[in-house]
Amino acid sequence: MRGIWKTSISDFGEHGPGLMLYFMFMKWMAIAFVLVTIISLPCLICDADGNGVPDQNKVSLLDYTTVGNQDNTLTEATGPTNDANNYN
Repeated sequence: MRGIWKTSISDFGEHGPGLMLYFMFMKWMAIAFVLVTIISLPCLICDADGNGVPDQNKVSLLDYTTVGNQDNTLTEATGPTNDANNYN
């Protein structure tokens, strides 16, 4: 009996092409997931560094790593853009 780490994907071909194709698909999806994670790390780090979340004790980790946590100083300096006084 072979060890699990010494088995290649092509060894599954003797059990049918579907099993081999499934493991090939899973391998490529794992590689794609790792690449997308590496590409998105700078955005996650920049979003986590923001201060847009008002009460930081009551939020989850997901709230820190989204665009909603970006700095909102531009809105505070200029005021809301949909103010009713702008339409007079």
